[in-house]
Amino acid sequence: MSHNGYDSFFEDDSGGEQLQSGQGEQGGQGIERAEHSGKEESKQKESTKETSTTTTSTEQKSIEQQLDELSIIPNGDDKRAYITLLTRASYLAGVVILAHTLKQQGSKYPLIVLYTSTLTEAALDALELEAEKSNLILKPCNLLIPAEHHELNVAVKRFEDTWTKLRVFEHYDEGFDTLCYLDADMTILKNMDSVFECANKIPTDSIGAVHDCVCSPDKEEWTPEDHCADNCALNASTYPGDLMTFNKENSSKRTFQLFNSGMFVFHPSESLWDEMLKFFDETPLLGTFRFPDQDFLIHFFSNRWVGLLWKYNAVKTMAYRHENLWDKDQIVCLHYIVDKPWAKRIGEDGVAGFKGKDGETHRWWWDEYEAWATLRQEQGEFKVVAIMSKHVARRESEVSDTDRPDMDAIGANVHDTKENEKELEASEDENEDENEEDEEEWWFDEQAFKWWQAGIRP
Repeated sequence: MSHNGYDSFFEDDSGGEQLQSGQGEQGGQGIERAEHSGKEESKQKESTKETSTTTTSTEQKSIEQQLDELSIIPNGDDKRAYITLLTRASYLAGVVILAHTLKQQGSKYPLIVLYTSTLTEAALDALELEAEKSNLILKPCNLLIPAEHHELNVAVKRFEDTWTKLRVFEHYDEGFDTLCYLDADMTILKNMDSVFECANKIPTDSIGAVHDCVCSPDKEEWTPEDHCADNCALNASTYPGDLMTFNKENSSKRTFQLFNSGMFVFHPSESLWDEMLKFFDETPLLGTFRFPDQDFLIHFFSNRWVGLLWKYNAVKTMAYRHENLWDKDQIVCLHYIVDKPWAKRIGEDGVAGFKGKDGETHRWWWDEYEAWATLRQEQGEFKVVAIMSKHVARRESEVSDTDRPDMDAIGANVHDTKENEKELEASEDENEDENEEDEEEWWFDEQAFKWWQAGIRP
């Protein structure tokens, strides 16, 4: 099937499922609409596996084969893995550094990267080059788009493809008993594997996650009225206390029942996935979800999720919203919500971030990036370094690159809904153009690294 088409499912008169190809509304992205009944689920799962995406050498290998190549054999207590999702090349830098820091901090578990056909070939090349060095398992998947009868109302356009995050629950037959989802904009500061010990206390139909910070001093048009510091669970006098009972003890407060979906731990199973798809298809609430995956998961796992310590999902804004908790020495996983550090270099004044308050935490990311680039240079991996240099802010620029709409959409204009939409559309066109171009030979040249190091674009 063409990379520019999509698959949609519809039932014929006999109740069976048919496969239809065509040009999609999403700028030619490969998508799968969730229109199916429970009895047809097994057919859809099989069809999903057969649907083609951008062709790469890794695509032909199963997760089992890739695990074997990495000398990783899930067994006993080791049937665990991290998992993330990559749908846009603008988040490539985030995934590469996430994987690198997981490995550097001593994790013994692989990171499964689900990727869609919306990703550029250059980004896929980079992932393949990083696979062996950072314990990556690459797995193609389709975008998951709600059925057409749902009238959606997401906060900003960049959230439209985050429904696909739900596909992590689809991986119940890959040999893993427990999976830990991590957003692509996270960096690991300490060994994360202890989170799996927490998972031993989580029921099979539940998830473990960190309470959401709802302080929200900078109100956006989509911010709920009850989101304020007084209603934030992280400010509660009893937090963290016994997180296994925290939610039940505070059941009367709505905001205390909210979690951040950037990181969660769960036990994948076919029954859980089937239940989730049924809810995804049938609930009339989908149109009310401004933050698609998070709002969905909060509703789906209502009264059946377990709190985890904030250190496993420390959103960067906690540094100045929860100073009583914030301690770098305790942080395991740092979450770069809102604008992304790789979208803009830090100026001489040390200022960074959407509100100019994230200079320190953004510098931590750039320190990890420079350490990664230096290590890959020493290993002679010039191609991946050169590719990555095209997916982060230029050295000579202290602002999001004006000729890089993908950077601006996750940087300076991250909350500008109209500009964000224009920039993401321009980015999609740019990605298609890049896929049509021949490979740029300079990626293979050692001179490329010297150019990259000097901040020069050939």
